[in-house]
This record gives sequence, structure tokens and C-alpha cells, in this order.
Amino acid sequence: MLRGSVLACALVLLLTTVGRSDEPAPVKMVIPGYPPIAAEVAFTVSITVTEAGDVSKASIERAETKYRGLDLLFSPTLLEAVREWKYPPASQPRKVILRFVYEHLLGDGPREITIFDAPSHVRVRKYSPVRVAID
Repeated sequence: MLRGSVLACALVLLLTTVGRSDEPAPVKMVIPGYPPIAAEVAFTVSITVTEAGDVSKASIERAETKYRGLDLLFSPTLLEAVREWKYPPASQPRKVILRFVYEHLLGDGPREITIFDAPSHVRVRKYSPVRVAID
């Protein structure tokens, strides 16, 4: 039941934020799953979108993590996925800044959930069950 509620809330959040934003909303998004190491990491990605709506360039502007090297390990996967995004056609090329936040949470919940806070802000949450050792 909780899983359905979380997904419903995420869908409502997506629908309400897309209508309010001046940012271009992508028509196709590819979101890579959670990094191979259960850790929190955030990326700010700059992309250039052509008149046809294709992503022609993608680069990491900023990576935030507590673990050295995690950004280098995961950056190629993220950039490869972002290059597959598609936007509606426009009269000229445009630059879009995307924000990806990967959160690792303890507790019951879906193994992984993607939340779109706005067309350019994506959160991916991974839940790990809390285990209590009883002797």
C-alpha cells in the first residue's frame, strides 16, 4: 500500500510542477539507476539541446559526494543516459541545467524510486531495510 501511495504522490508532484515551470519539459528521459555503491551523490549536468530537441552536448558541472571517486565511477553512466533525452523542437539551440540527486535511505519502502521535482530536477531514492541483530 505504501508503494502505491509513494508512486501516486510522485506522479501528482510531477504533474503539478511541470505545469508551473518555465523550463522546457523533456519528452523522453532516460534515468540511470542508483550508483553501484549505496551512497548519496548529487550531480549538476549542463546540456545543449538542438533546435530538433536532441541533446548535442552533456557535461558534469558539479558533483557532490562524501566518497572520493564515486563521481568519476558514475559520471559516464549518467552522461550516457542524459544524451538520450529528447526535448520538443525549438527555434534555436538552448542550454539546460539538470540536477540529479541520489539518496540512500534506511527503512521500508520500494527498492528504488525516481521522483521528478521539476523537468530539470530528478531525485532517485534507494531504500535499504533496517536489520536488527538479536542474540
